[in-house]
Amino acid sequence: MICGSHGGTKEPGLIHAVNDSLFHDVDPGTISWTGPPPEIVNVQSLLYASFATLFFAAFLAMLGNNGSIESPEQWRFRRRQEPR
Repeated sequence: MICGSHGGTKEPGLIHAVNDSLFHDVDPGTISWTGPPPEIVNVQSLLYASFATLFFAAFLAMLGNNGSIESPEQWRFRRRQEPR
């Protein structure tokens, strides 16, 4: 963890280990994780990563089709140029 301890261990957090003058009146051994279980954090991280990958792939697909999609003006111009 970046700050505090996790899983019942009493190790000082990374921020406190680097700069102990930042929280000079706090004992890092008494800090405990009060957030959601680590399993939920891991699953949500994977879901957000797959969601971001999906949107990035859709964005790349749209960039790939940029030249092949005609606007209505392009379609009308092409229709006028075709011989009847």
